[in-house]
Amino acid sequence: MTTKKYLFIVSISAILFFIFIWFFIFLYENINSNNTISEELEIEWQTEVKRLNEVRLLNRSIDKIKKEKYSLESHFVKNTNIVPFLDSLEKLASLVSVKNEILSVNVPSNDTSLVINLKMEGDFNSIYKFLMLLENSSYEITINSFNVTRSLNQGEKDLKKWTADFKISLLSFNI
Repeated sequence: MTTKKYLFIVSISAILFFIFIWFFIFLYENINSNNTISEELEIEWQTEVKRLNEVRLLNRSIDKIKKEKYSLESHFVKNTNIVPFLDSLEKLASLVSVKNEILSVNVPSNDTSLVINLKMEGDFNSIYKFLMLLENSSYEITINSFNVTRSLNQGEKDLKKWTADFKISLLSFNI
């Protein structure tokens, strides 16, 4: 064979060698780029899976504490729930056989409490029982003033009639 043929075969081989090297480098770079993208997508996917698991855990936790939440919320009176609270005061009064009159209900502008003025009539034991029920109620109540007097009309000898004036603040009040 002649040197021209060898030279031609060597040059074709060199050209093919460089084409294959370039093709190999091109594919290698594409594979590395796809691996990087794949890793980033997997990290995102893992993050979303973590978030989803946290949401599921949070939902399970909320379901577990629903009863406790309802019980806790029942100790607070909302702005729209004043009437049921006042009805509960009247029920307490009827439990101990006391005549109950709600004189006023105020929400001070600078406070988050509800101020209620009550007037009670009954015997001393009943008024005292009402006071105990009020103190042991599920609401956070402060008794601002409490005045108990024996009410005697002219000529009346009945010592069982007592009058009590309460001024209470409901501290567990949400505006």
